[in-house]
Amino acid sequence: MFLQVDVGPGKNSDGLYGIQRTKTVEEKNLCIRDLGYFSLGDFKEIEERGAFYVSRLKVNVRVYEKNENMERFKDGKVKKQSVYKEIDIEAIMDRLEPGEIIELPEVYLGRDKKLRTRLLIYKLTEEQTQKRLMMRTQQEKKKGITYKERTKFLKILITY
Repeated sequence: MFLQVDVGPGKNSDGLYGIQRTKTVEEKNLCIRDLGYFSLGDFKEIEERGAFYVSRLKVNVRVYEKNENMERFKDGKVKKQSVYKEIDIEAIMDRLEPGEIIELPEVYLGRDKKLRTRLLIYKLTEEQTQKRLMMRTQQEKKKGITYKERTKFLKILITY
């Protein structure tokens, strides 16, 4: 059962709307953020409310995993910068077959690595890739911008 579905003008800010909607989330709700416009703080709050989320991952969000080989000082204390190591999403994508999905069950998002979540990485099929490139080319011409290659190909979902 859907409690709320909103479709609005493309001019409205999805990020601001998401912040407003997070305040209404209840236990066991599922929040779907389809375009990747989110705040990591929103997801933290959704978790704290006992609810769940699915979203695309913004291309500029860094993804980390716990480092099993942490560096230590001479006194035995762990070097803080070695607790996590960044995951190379593009290297993972290169190893996948078109249409294949891989799950990373425990990753940490953002510079502060405060959001522990699950990540699904999907490699587009050849047909999907061609369709996306065609759409991106049209958008680039219409808006007078150029997308980075990374933005054109990455399709990553984060879920909790």
